[in-house]
Amino acid sequence: MKIEVGKSVRRAPVGLSLAHEKGGLLSWDKRGGLALHGPDHGQVASAIHPGLAAACISANGQCVAVACQDGTVLLLGEDLATRSSLRVGGQPCSVAIDHRGRNIAVGLMDGTILFMNSQGLETGRLAAPCAATSMAFANRHPWLAFAGSAGMAGAADANGSLRWKEGLPHHLGPLSMAEGTGDWFVPRMGECVAHFGPLGAPHRDVPETTGARLVACDHMATNLAIVEGGSKLKVTDKRGVTRASIELPVAITAIAMNETGATIMAGLDDRRILWIRP
Repeated sequence: MKIEVGKSVRRAPVGLSLAHEKGGLLSWDKRGGLALHGPDHGQVASAIHPGLAAACISANGQCVAVACQDGTVLLLGEDLATRSSLRVGGQPCSVAIDHRGRNIAVGLMDGTILFMNSQGLETGRLAAPCAATSMAFANRHPWLAFAGSAGMAGAADANGSLRWKEGLPHHLGPLSMAEGTGDWFVPRMGECVAHFGPLGAPHRDVPETTGARLVACDHMATNLAIVEGGSKLKVTDKRGVTRASIELPVAITAIAMNETGATIMAGLDDRRILWIRP
């Protein structure tokens, strides 16, 4: 693997979200700091939202959704300026936005998943058995995948109707959606990566991914970037065949992969973001 470029941010990123169509990268940290990097890797906008619980950017890069612990959901523009502020009746722990920024899902700590349109009008809700700590909309399929740290995985239609759910005997980390196919991947913390197809359960384990902590995939579910342990990054296919790997000098806190799988973005504990080519 080759490190193409590295950029410093104010604090270690805890999350990365990629605007696949424009190449922009959104990062956020534990103190509520947001940073948006353009296709040339330079920072183009920043903002601070204390109490930030989760964030994401639409695939077209035109809308950013931010969920705060006080029950506020903010919709931001490309300059990270606030366009609208919505209130939800609970404490958010996750947020997802579709590729055009028209549908938003907010996961609450009590297990409720709220579905809203870009005007803030509720379009549906789902009562999950535990909090959905990670969520993502598919692109060509109008549904939402969700996972919870307690081992819950499932999918729902955009109106909040449950399609299926499955319980796994491990805590689940942040999921990654292959927007082009609807496949999605989630690390079974300390074990392997679970692969779900667009029709849902049952899952298949990706071989040779023991110790997976973070995962990211490309647009067509062809390539996976997997963090094992604290700082080992490797690229595999969904059969578990490793193409490349690298051991970084510090812990990896968040990852993303561009739509072709040609570039991996890695947030590091030393307050940097690296752009890496396999």
